[in-house]
Amino acid sequence: MTSKIHLICRDQLGLKCIDNKANLHSSEAWRLSAGEAEALIGGIVHFHQTKASPSYFGGVIQSVDPISPTPNDDEKGRYVLTLRATKEAKGVPWDKNGRSHGMAWSSGVI
Repeated sequence: MTSKIHLICRDQLGLKCIDNKANLHSSEAWRLSAGEAEALIGGIVHFHQTKASPSYFGGVIQSVDPISPTPNDDEKGRYVLTLRATKEAKGVPWDKNGRSHGMAWSSGVI
């Protein structure tokens, strides 16, 4: 079974196109455990404005790369997701099998 994750990413913050021809995009700086990061490679990411709204963007995760912290930064455990956008990842409701409480910004790896 393919892993997936739903993320609150308001106003496409930190989301950018890195290769238009290959339809590759990156999104940063997601706080994940090393195990979650590893499990997501090859999985699907869905980006939502809110948990109540369907995903507006997403795709197949190509890589999950750690962000190197600077001495004054709290970036430890944060990752950049590189994904190939797909139409199938749009319009998907927040998966209730993951975290869905009021403060959840991530469904966790499902």
